[in-house]
Amino acid sequence: MAIMLRSLATAISLTLLAGCSTVAGRKARLAEELGSQLGGTFVQSARLMAEAGIQDETEVPECTSSLGHPALREYCSSAASQAERVADRLNRAYDSGALDPNDKYGLTHDQYLFRELRTGLVEEHPLVRRHLIYLSWSLCEGGTFLTRAGRSECRAEVQAICSATLLHDADDRNQILALTILADAGYATQECLDALKAVHNNTTNDEIRVLANQLLSTLGQ
Repeated sequence: MAIMLRSLATAISLTLLAGCSTVAGRKARLAEELGSQLGGTFVQSARLMAEAGIQDETEVPECTSSLGHPALREYCSSAASQAERVADRLNRAYDSGALDPNDKYGLTHDQYLFRELRTGLVEEHPLVRRHLIYLSWSLCEGGTFLTRAGRSECRAEVQAICSATLLHDADDRNQILALTILADAGYATQECLDALKAVHNNTTNDEIRVLANQLLSTLGQ
């Protein structure tokens, strides 16, 4: 009888574990779906801003009927509303318990949102990349669209985006923006040392070299 009870208890435990695994799998898939969709809308918005020649966030106009550039009209009529729809789906997922805002990073949507922003760094137009660099910092600073885990991990995500920019982006203004974020916002840690050393040693831009040197000195190099 004792053996049968132990076998029954083991069977129940395995069933419960399987059920928990299934729930966790559903959460992870939903988090990836919604986080990727939200990040995708931001990448599309950045493309439209670049197409309209918008240099930075201070130049983004209000959505009115007087907008002249077709890309701005598309942004206001499509991209912005699409982001709102995905954000609404996210809110409903968290409110209903389909996602848990207190879950660890990876079971929330945040890492997939930042993954899409990192993917956007390969966009050909430097303005697209510039908007995405700025947006990653803005999301982290404001905490908008992020869970508690996302707000905790976003600084590392922004640092990774800035480091990738220093290593792979040939646009001076994008490199300066990345260095400014790392310096002024205090996002730089030992993790970005290789990127800082690389850009310091390889750049021909004096401003970039000075900014990189200041950061290296701050980090004790």
